[in-house]
Amino acid sequence: MSRDTLQCASTMFAQVVLDLPLVTPFHYKVPEFLQTELQVGQWVEVPFNNRFCKGVVVGVQKEAPSFTGEIKGIKRIVYPDWYLPEDLLRLTQWIAQYYCCSWGEALAAAVPSKILKQRRGDGKTRGARYEVLGKDTNPAPNQFFDLTLNQKASLERIISALEQSKTEVFLLHGVTASGKTEIYLRAIEHVLSLGKSAIFLLPEIALTPQLIELFRARFHEKIAVSHSGLSDAQRKEEWRRIYQGSAAVVIGARSAIFAPLKNLGIIILDEEHESTYKQEETPRYHTRDVAIERARFNKAVIILGSATPSLESYAKAKEGKYSLLSLPQRVEKKPLPGVLLVDMREEVWQSKQFSIFSRTLKCAIEEVLSRREQGILFINRRGFSPFVQCQACGEVVGCRRCSVGLAFHSRQQKLMCHYCGYQISPPTQCGRCQQPALRYLGIGTEKVESELARLFPTARVARLDSDSTRERGVHESVFHQFKRGDLDFLVGTQMVAKGFDFPKVTMVGVVLADVALHLTDFRSAERTFSLLTQVAGRAGRGERAGKVIIQTFSPDHYAIKKAQSQDYEGFYAEEFRHRQETRFPPVVQLVDILFKGRDETRVVETAKETMALLKQNSEGKFELLGLSPCPVSRIHNQYYWHLLLRDEMTHQISEKVQKVLREYKQRRGVTIKVDVDPY
Repeated sequence: MSRDTLQCASTMFAQVVLDLPLVTPFHYKVPEFLQTELQVGQWVEVPFNNRFCKGVVVGVQKEAPSFTGEIKGIKRIVYPDWYLPEDLLRLTQWIAQYYCCSWGEALAAAVPSKILKQRRGDGKTRGARYEVLGKDTNPAPNQFFDLTLNQKASLERIISALEQSKTEVFLLHGVTASGKTEIYLRAIEHVLSLGKSAIFLLPEIALTPQLIELFRARFHEKIAVSHSGLSDAQRKEEWRRIYQGSAAVVIGARSAIFAPLKNLGIIILDEEHESTYKQEETPRYHTRDVAIERARFNKAVIILGSATPSLESYAKAKEGKYSLLSLPQRVEKKPLPGVLLVDMREEVWQSKQFSIFSRTLKCAIEEVLSRREQGILFINRRGFSPFVQCQACGEVVGCRRCSVGLAFHSRQQKLMCHYCGYQISPPTQCGRCQQPALRYLGIGTEKVESELARLFPTARVARLDSDSTRERGVHESVFHQFKRGDLDFLVGTQMVAKGFDFPKVTMVGVVLADVALHLTDFRSAERTFSLLTQVAGRAGRGERAGKVIIQTFSPDHYAIKKAQSQDYEGFYAEEFRHRQETRFPPVVQLVDILFKGRDETRVVETAKETMALLKQNSEGKFELLGLSPCPVSRIHNQYYWHLLLRDEMTHQISEKVQKVLREYKQRRGVTIKVDVDPY
């Protein structure tokens, strides 16, 4: 695919991919006044179905297309100074083919239109950039450390691949605080010395303040930031700097994989196991796999880093498809924190009631306060009480638009739906039996914060979850307060479980380890093990030893016990055996076909017809696991059903599914979406 400027000719034709869910590009005439300006990769405006639509030019030709009707002309170039680089055109085409979406949908995900609409001369975007980068009055010093033998060996292998301009996927498996970040920084330094650029991806925007400080100290103004927490003006300014080449290192969340860097040399995914790397909307891509493809297009190196690698990645390392690099010890020979399990069954039996904090955890909190240290309390559930139930009839107060219960949020004094945003004031009686017997059940971050303040009124506490950080800048504010020592405790969800490096944190308390353990999800044990291991790793990173207390009702579960001993190899062996027995990834690959609509009967009929067509066309190459309602079967008055396919080769499934769906005329009012490698 060429990016050559069109040469003047009597008639030229452009292939345009529209920003619509359509399968093929469309041909348009290139007006004479555009023939010297139009380039492959540019956004243009074209007529389509009695209206004008935007699209990307993906090819040009002199030969007229074999089309009997009238070929319309391009109206204008929408963004004359901007075009999509060739590697991103190829990448989005691959995404469309592999993830069963249109090329236009993949392009729209890669280049959000808000970024392209430059406001010329408004004078605001340049100043905004420094707010984004978290400029601090006391920025982190540019520190250099002596590498351990394992760090040196890992870095040498990475540099060797960089010197050869050879695409190689490295899985950097290092325990928490083993110095993975220093390897990332030095690998990027080498990339820059070669005149190339780098992308550094992280799973949570909550991690950006600390990472930005480190990167600014090392790379100064060469870095740019890209994630959804920025304002439109900030994103435009950062994207402009990347596109024009004034920034050679991009730090960001999932969408930063599409940053228009030239001469890309390395892509790094920190915490590669995180589910947030999977896009939930079309195109439902996994950032890890997209990053590997982009690295291949650019002959770049890719590093996947984690203390708890995903089973998919570790299996590929075992097979030799990825190169495994190991950091089995913490830097400076610091010990891993001691982990104590508290059996909450025994705790409840002895006290005859459930308490959020066990006696062991209360004592640990008192120690932190008396020694003027810091602690983290973790529970992966937000709100005050996850659900409200009538003690008289058992009715749970539910959302009127979704098939879920409403969670109570004490700050707003509202019952809220975490799916559609519906909210009501707390009722005084049951809507079913009218009895005033409502009980607020379960634990969320708000309740933990409230109980901590009640038991320890002198403790300075902040909460980090998606509710408390909705306002722009809250992440950075809390981070700097905790860093300065203005806070004693952080209470939070998985936002506090990874990436944070605070030397004064000596205690981590897991309030309830079982939140996700028994969900109907084949990854529930893996997620539990990863979260517990990651959050435990926040303790003892400074001079003082760390302590971790895990409260659980399932102390004998292998995910809990292996997290206690921080034994990844042992967990992998046990979990991989389960996946072999049940035939789930990474032993096989899955495709989930989702059906949604307001009329459940139509949704089910469409799903059944699609299943029948897939059976006819499967040729025995893949297995249909059956049709069922989704775990949350109604969201915002839309009914959701799904059909799961299983096979050894997902690419074959993708091609077959795309073929069937193209030929199938679905019922009006029903949407079909395909999720390859679902999470």
